[in-house]
Amino acid sequence: MTTSQVRRRTIIFALMNETPKSLDDVTVTPVLRECLKCNYSAVTDQTACPQCGRKMATASSIRGRGIFLIVVGLFLVAFMGGIALFVSNLLADAMKDPTSAKRITDEAATFFAIYLIFGVVIAFGLRSVVIGTWQVIFGKRNKVLIYGMWAILFLIIIAVGFFYGVSK
Repeated sequence: MTTSQVRRRTIIFALMNETPKSLDDVTVTPVLRECLKCNYSAVTDQTACPQCGRKMATASSIRGRGIFLIVVGLFLVAFMGGIALFVSNLLADAMKDPTSAKRITDEAATFFAIYLIFGVVIAFGLRSVVIGTWQVIFGKRNKVLIYGMWAILFLIIIAVGFFYGVSK
């Protein structure tokens, strides 16, 4: 019997206010577990994946990760949206001065790149909220959404590279 199984059984008995006569008397209820590495999924009481040996996640731990994704996604959307609004307000004020307006129109490609980065990061945050919501509702991951999130991250990297290429 593994250490985690002993710990889990002790917790179960503590919650039930009973003391087991021996650890062999304790049974662990099998739950749906999913391997985050190889995608193996089964209703089992094993904590290690039988295919790759990595730790398997339960639906409750995946829901916890989903809540974390929702919080991070909302933070990204609010933070980058706030920065975008702040920069837009500064640019609108600067456009009132003819000298600043000329410089701003000369650097239009740079501002486009900056707003492209803002937009992609906001999209990444929204995607995190969608993935987190999926995980909280269903208790499992959606591979299509996760690969889409990696694609958006790749777009962020390309947008940053584009920004540095335009600004030089």
